[in-house]
Amino acid sequence: MKIAVTRSRVVIAVLSLGLVVSSGVAVWAGSQARTPAQVSSEAEAPEPSTVTATVQKGPLASSRTFEGELSREVALAVKAPASSTEGGGGAEQIVTFLPRKSGDEVDNGQSVIEISGRPVIALEGRFPAFRDIKEGDKGRDVSQLQSALSSLYGTPVTGTFDARTTADVKRLYAALGYQPATVDGEAKVGEEGETTPGPKLVSVPAAELLIAKSLPATVGKVTAQVGLPAKDTLLTLVGGAWQVTVPLSDGPKGLDNLSDEARLTFGEGPLEEKGTSLLGIGPPPGGDKEKTEENSDPWGNGEGGPPDLATFKVNAKDLPKKPKVGSAQTVVVEFKHSPDEAVVVPVSALWRKAGTDVVTTVDDAGNRADVPVTIHLNHEGLAAVTPKEGELAVGTKVVVAERSVKK
Repeated sequence: MKIAVTRSRVVIAVLSLGLVVSSGVAVWAGSQARTPAQVSSEAEAPEPSTVTATVQKGPLASSRTFEGELSREVALAVKAPASSTEGGGGAEQIVTFLPRKSGDEVDNGQSVIEISGRPVIALEGRFPAFRDIKEGDKGRDVSQLQSALSSLYGTPVTGTFDARTTADVKRLYAALGYQPATVDGEAKVGEEGETTPGPKLVSVPAAELLIAKSLPATVGKVTAQVGLPAKDTLLTLVGGAWQVTVPLSDGPKGLDNLSDEARLTFGEGPLEEKGTSLLGIGPPPGGDKEKTEENSDPWGNGEGGPPDLATFKVNAKDLPKKPKVGSAQTVVVEFKHSPDEAVVVPVSALWRKAGTDVVTTVDDAGNRADVPVTIHLNHEGLAAVTPKEGELAVGTKVVVAERSVKK
């Protein structure tokens, strides 16, 4: 019984102590509590402060940078043949050799690519090869072949695929490391009805000729890869003047309405800091791909066709020693340019006083003076200005914002 009494007293004592401590905490917390009004009245007023900016040297330009690439004025696409050139029917065509890379020169009579073991030979001419021609054939395409061979071997241009043409075609293929294609000539039927196979005739398949209006030319982009199927455009031959082309996927963005004061220069790339001019805006060559039900917008620009290209002039004297078609090159277009004597301040440093004057407030170690200014250009939060009166020198501090104390 004594033990039980003792424990009860201990518990009561502990509870009593807890109540005393709790009461003390409550009294202390109550003494520290403040209403929002009390906190506000007891807080010290903030010190007045001024935010300033430094007047920067001008001029200021409203500009945009366009992503483009170095290209040539004329481009000829080398496309995959529909089928093999020697009886392969519809067999898949494979790229088996790439004798030239981007930037290499291609002259008359040289191979540009090998497909399924057969060459595609560049020859100078006026129109594409449209049929396979063989010994004995006649026509303008035969004359065109002879004209191309004439610059190499002195082939007479007769319009008939004769013995001399046959010999020079063999020379052309041998120089490239190939045998010319052949087809069976007309079979002969004897007096007793027996059939004698016709002779093998030298043939030049249309798929093995790449006719270019002007040679030599330069290999542009090469998309073909050895060992992979020959599909679509394999490579391009380019020539003519150098230029920079910019795809306008998001529209012309002001390029279609340039003012006389616009300044155009090349940015990052092999032509950096060189001047240029806009040659024109229009669809790319062969860029009239039609919409289909499966892909109503195959080019992803909302118009069912490739984006227009903006073309910029490249001065020959500005080219690097070995320019490369496809090199990335940006174009910087300054749509508007402030006067050279203008200085630059933040737009937030400009104020409109009573009347029509726009001023900026100069802060010289606490001494304030309003300077009326003329605004020439606003761009990305900055303004190019000149003072109407007084002085606004580079390095001067101007007031952007300030906080004052209410009394």
